Amino acid sequence: MQTPFFSIILPTYNRAKLLPETILSVVNQTFKHWELLIVDDGSSDNTKEVIESLNEKQVRYIYQVNQERSAARNNGIKNALGQYICFIDSDDLFESNHLQVLFDYVSVNQNPVELVFTNCYYLINEKKEQANLPSLQGNVLQYLIQNPIVPARVCIHQQILKEFQFREDIVIVEDTVLWISIANKYPVKHLEISTVQYRIYEGNSVNVQFNAFKPRLLGLKKLFENKEISEKIGKKLINETMSHSHLGMARHFEHKRMFFKMTWNLLISFVYFPSSNKNKSKLFMVYKFLLNKK
Repeated sequence: MQTPFFSIILPTYNRAKLLPETILSVVNQTFKHWELLIVDDGSSDNTKEVIESLNEKQVRYIYQVNQERSAARNNGIKNALGQYICFIDSDDLFESNHLQVLFDYVSVNQNPVELVFTNCYYLINEKKEQANLPSLQGNVLQYLIQNPIVPARVCIHQQILKEFQFREDIVIVEDTVLWISIANKYPVKHLEISTVQYRIYEGNSVNVQFNAFKPRLLGLKKLFENKEISEKIGKKLINETMSHSHLGMARHFEHKRMFFKMTWNLLISFVYFPSSNKNKSKLFMVYKFLLNKK
């Protein structure tokens, strides 16, 4: 196999049923100079057999003991041969022109050392819907905090990933933390073409049923420990971001019918961002509940 221009990193854990469609979306790319590194993060299903049965020469299988997806992506980066590194998760899909769009941009711009991202469609109940995504403008770090970008939309020059990788002590927001850390030093380009299908379903990471908001909050706090980054983002947006995380935790505890934990997180959310209409309405509901109990 000739040296690939793109290396695509796919971390997976017990997703054997979803993998063939995702792999096929890479195989069907109109741009052909790529490699796909599938990093199996300790799956106990038949992931390896499924991948081997596809018999794709441009696909490399890497097994590791379960260490979570940041470690899996970093393992893929370490083994990647491409000049640019792309990412895809096992439940997402590339449009057939994804790599071609990226190649056309980087070739015209003389292979810039930067982070590039595209737009996406939402895949809801197997129906593709256009995502309404804002253009990148103004403060890049603020944009990335307010508009999380799923890994499948992102392409990064390999030189950058020798300096920055996914933090393995952070989960849920490990991708946002990496994009912001990179954007603090390197250029970021937004290609406003939808080239990815991002699957929306109940099992997505940020979900009220599971308290994913707590590790999200902890990850963001670690990001904001970087004074240079926190100054560029600004105190107001940091407070708003913290507030939204606590509001998400409150919604989780509301779902679990854990009233006191819900109320506590609502109060913290309100302290961070007192002008939030969502916080005000939620606190009013708590107030009415307490009145009715008397």
